[in-house]
Parts: sequence; structure tokens; C-alpha cells
Amino acid sequence: MRCLSNLHQIGLAVTSYAEVYSTLPSDGGSARQSFHVRLLPFTENDQLYSEIDFSVAIDSQAAIATRRPEFLNCPSDPVADGTRAFNSYSGNAGWLAKGTSSPDIAPGSETIATGVIVPLAWGVVRPGDISDGMSTTALVCETLPANGQSLRRVVWQEAPSSLPTYHRPPDVIANDCFSATSWGHMARGAVWCRSGYGVTLYEHSLPPNSRNCVWAYPAMSEHSADGVNLAYCDGSVKFVSSSISSTLWAGMGTRNGSEHISRE
Repeated sequence: MRCLSNLHQIGLAVTSYAEVYSTLPSDGGSARQSFHVRLLPFTENDQLYSEIDFSVAIDSQAAIATRRPEFLNCPSDPVADGTRAFNSYSGNAGWLAKGTSSPDIAPGSETIATGVIVPLAWGVVRPGDISDGMSTTALVCETLPANGQSLRRVVWQEAPSSLPTYHRPPDVIANDCFSATSWGHMARGAVWCRSGYGVTLYEHSLPPNSRNCVWAYPAMSEHSADGVNLAYCDGSVKFVSSSISSTLWAGMGTRNGSEHISRE
């Protein structure tokens, strides 16, 4: 119930942010603030927000990181609960799709993210851009910080490492991830106030509680029921089973993919 309440609070904050700025909060920028930082004034954390120096990188403000608001911690996650800077909730960035250039270009101006909370370098998302429907498009979901305590927390290495890591369709991303045979302890989901895929953003190419890979960052939880709590763009929150269809889950991660999705 606390986890559902946390997600509901984040969803309300995003709605309030969008009413003020006419966009959803983005992740990143020159100082690398997460979208969570941008939501602080809308979650009764004005004092903390006022103490952040937006002229320098958030990485250099260690004292801010340890003052994580409580609503960013899911009580079912002992790792995040034991490390004050860690984050239990990430924004839906969809996945990285190619633009108009070749399929193996480096991330940059040609890159687009298919979700709703996206890297600022690749634009902003307005409520009107979510043509798939607010009630069926994912907004924020649970994720787990990586460590070696369980297979849900390790990070698998896709092979070969030279493959075009960006701009692959979700089924290819999933196949590459599940084909990986080695894993390590790469940092994942660390600091709540620092932006980045796998830190405060997740993607929908893999179903919940499947695998973390170097270029695949799925929703994850430690709930006794096998699934994750998910906040939708309309502010509603629902538990989603890990057995959800991968096609349906991928469709829920896009803002304008024209998929037919039912929540029933």
C-alpha cells in the first residue's frame, strides 16, 4: 500500500508539473538533474529544491543525494531502504529508437525515446503528444538498484559488445538480452537525483522482473507477488504481473505507437 501511495504521489506531481509548464518533466540537462528533482516543488519538498545549485553538476552535490524524499523509496526493497541515495521508481522512457539516419548512429540529435519521461537532450513530451491514451500509457514504475544479491539485480552483458546498442526494436533488444551468458555488478539505479537510463529512467523492451542488461533496463520489484506497481499517465496506479504479454508491455511504453491496449 505504501508503494502504491508513493507512485500515486509521483503521478499527481507530474500532473501538477504539466499544468504549470505544459510539458512532462524531462530527465537530465547540463547539470544532470533527474526528473525527480524537477518534481520536488510539487511534492512539498520546496526547501530541498531551494538548496540545489542548478549551475553545477548534481553529481558534485553529495549532501543532496543523501536527503532522498521518503516517497522515492519502496519499503519492499531492502537495498534502496538501506542506502539513502538510492531510488525505487523510474520514469518510462520507452526505448531508444532511430531517427532518420543509419541504425547504428551514436546517441544524439537523431535519437528519439518512445516513452513519456525522456532525456532532455532528445526533446520534451507534452500531454498532447501522448496520443495512445493517458490511461493506457505507462508513466512511472518500480525499479531495483543493482548489486549481487539476486539475479534480479545483476546486469547481464549482451554479446557481441559491438552490436548497435541503440535503435534496435524491442524484440531484438529482448532477444539480445536473454541470449547473454555472463553478468556483472555494473551500477544500476543508484542516485535518485542523477539523471540517466538505468538510473532514473527505465524502458519497456523487456517484461517486468526479467533481466537487467547493459542496454536494457526493465521494471523490477521485490514484492512477494510476482509483478510491479505501475503509475499511468492519467494518475491511476495498478499492479502489473510479470507474466504480461511482452507485446502488450512494449505497447504500454510508447506514447504514440497506435497500439490497441486494454487494461482489463
